[in-house]
Amino acid sequence: MLSASEPRISVVIHTAPSADLEPAELILALAAFDLPVQVFFTGNGLFWLLPQEARKPNGKAPLKVLSAFPLYGVETLFYCLEDQSALRLDVAMLPENSSALSAAEIGRQLQHSTQVFTF
Repeated sequence: MLSASEPRISVVIHTAPSADLEPAELILALAAFDLPVQVFFTGNGLFWLLPQEARKPNGKAPLKVLSAFPLYGVETLFYCLEDQSALRLDVAMLPENSSALSAAEIGRQLQHSTQVFTF
């Protein structure tokens, strides 16, 4: 996590993956320009973190795209602990580079963001 004094961009994904992976494309584009990006998965957005098939022909599975994030400096994928529990998602199924935060902690992190994109 970045220190509170550094500028940062946060992306909150709260919708389940669809055929278009626009949130992931935005994150990769920002990171490709060396912009500090934090990613938070809340609500149905946690389904991005589960193994699944591509949503369109010749497309990529959401988790496959997320696996490229560390190559661009996005090391940790944060998810809401309360939502993970409410959705009864097995933590063992989530990527190794994911980390749980409480909803309150996510809120605090977002307050320190210079920009927030929500999907």
